[in-house]
Amino acid sequence: MSACVEISWSEWATCPAVLRTPLILKINSNVGIPLASPHSPFAYPIWPQFSLVFTMIQPNESEANTIKTAKLPVAEYIEVALNVLAPIWILYFMCLLRRPFFHLNLRILLANFSISLMFLTFSRVIILLAYNGQMWMLYISMVHDACVFSIIDGAALLAGERLVATCLVDNYEKSRNWWIAVVLCLCMWCVNGTFAYFVDILALTEKYEVYYSPILTMFSIMLVMNCFGVGVFLLVNRYNKSRWKVDLQKNLTHRYQIKENIRTSKQLLIALLVDFVISVYFFVIINHRMSMRFTKNWVDDTLSQIFDFSCTLSAFLMPYLFISSHPRLRVIAKKHFYRIKRVNVKQQNEERRKPPGAMAQQEANVYFNQLTSSWDNAKVKTRNAATNRIGKK
Repeated sequence: MSACVEISWSEWATCPAVLRTPLILKINSNVGIPLASPHSPFAYPIWPQFSLVFTMIQPNESEANTIKTAKLPVAEYIEVALNVLAPIWILYFMCLLRRPFFHLNLRILLANFSISLMFLTFSRVIILLAYNGQMWMLYISMVHDACVFSIIDGAALLAGERLVATCLVDNYEKSRNWWIAVVLCLCMWCVNGTFAYFVDILALTEKYEVYYSPILTMFSIMLVMNCFGVGVFLLVNRYNKSRWKVDLQKNLTHRYQIKENIRTSKQLLIALLVDFVISVYFFVIINHRMSMRFTKNWVDDTLSQIFDFSCTLSAFLMPYLFISSHPRLRVIAKKHFYRIKRVNVKQQNEERRKPPGAMAQQEANVYFNQLTSSWDNAKVKTRNAATNRIGKK
């Protein structure tokens, strides 16, 4: 049997993790509302300004030791290392975005996407290394969830920008309505932040039958947005290729913008497909976990760890994909990372570019050195021959 004990918030926060949950939350009422499962990532207290009374169901020792886990500590160590290294790549990519290789609106959207990846890595490191069940960890979890959602629906913004660039092909390159991209990014953060808030709070304060449908609806909306973005992106890319073959008689600016749309779509396609795979996998795993009522089992542990690891790999590899798929960015990156080799080549070129007088002097020195060496060899041979004749006599 399990024992029920009423404790305060401060006492609950200092309890060992195995004793913290499941909880019954009472807010000025005798009716208890069950919180998330004992080992759910949503197991955080909320609204500390209210007078809360927690009823803790303390499991027996035999019950607490029967839960098995499939998480690999080695994978978490690798995940921490990648999360620490990923911001370096992301910052480098953001520095490259200062160059006008993309349209200003697209650069703003890519910078916003990079910022979300950076916050994703920072929050994930804190969750892995400093998880203590305190109130501030709930806010860190919300930031992390909002960044995950920004990866899921980021394809919709990029596809929308490419759609506008295709519709306004004649004058889009000259337009500088950067504030539209900024407003779209702010709206995206508001939507993702709201989703993250409701996902965490609903799982904490409501019964399973209450929060299951709203949360599943939110995730379905994000998945539909991602599918819509990828679909629009592919259609726009195909349309631009067809227009490039037809509009041969158009002016040079028109054809240049179509060519830029085709090139940019090709560069972003790989990243958007990776984003789409992550979105589908996230929807599958979250649907499975909610259907299992966030209970602890090795299947959920394995699926969750794979998803977290895939997000970390995305944050680490996305900047590389953006850089490697763009010819000019790739050339600049090679120059930066092979600067030592370039310096050596430069020194060799300087040797080759010496003035004629210096080259003549160097050749003369080589000639006289060889002549001196030949004379010395001749003297040695003459001396040896004379010594041999004297010895024979």
